[in-house]
Amino acid sequence: MGTVQHESIAKVVSSISSPYMVALVVVIVVALVPPFPQCLPPYLTIPVGILFLSVMPLVITLGYAKIRGIRLEQYAKEYRAAPYALGILAYSAGALVFFLSGDVAMTLISMAYALVTGGMFLVNFKIKASAHVAGIVGPSVVMSFLYGVYGLLLLMFLPPCVWARLALRRHTPLEMLVGALVSIAFTSLSYYIWLEITPRRYF
Repeated sequence: MGTVQHESIAKVVSSISSPYMVALVVVIVVALVPPFPQCLPPYLTIPVGILFLSVMPLVITLGYAKIRGIRLEQYAKEYRAAPYALGILAYSAGALVFFLSGDVAMTLISMAYALVTGGMFLVNFKIKASAHVAGIVGPSVVMSFLYGVYGLLLLMFLPPCVWARLALRRHTPLEMLVGALVSIAFTSLSYYIWLEITPRRYF
């Protein structure tokens, strides 16, 4: 396989396994297979969830890249702080909307995205942790909280994602490991916060 073809395949895999695409899958699964009775109907969960967890963060990333005159593959560490900060706002807004609507599952998921992005914002000052890996590992952990071992099926995105990011030279193994650890830690934190604010009758 030629180098150009190899790189093209890696770019496609990288796009498919991006945080925005994984969020899309998460929202659709939760909408169609709600883990609790106290969830919004799919015709509300899907558009609202996709808006706050996928579309808005993607628009922020693309918009910032355009403003700075850079390509996505040039998103070096110094360019990531502002998109992360704006992403936190988008995810937090989603968490608030779902919390006020009584959708406990999507509240947890949105909180997890907000807190993990906050963690990525913090570590970004030291290392360019992989948002792609965090965007798979974090949702896999939160889905395991909601669906048990079946939630870990989301990890099937991880091996091709790791291959693609390494093939494209976007990250080092250490940066990927940091992304995974940050997402596990902050997703777990979001779960404990969620347990405190969610009425016990939902369990």
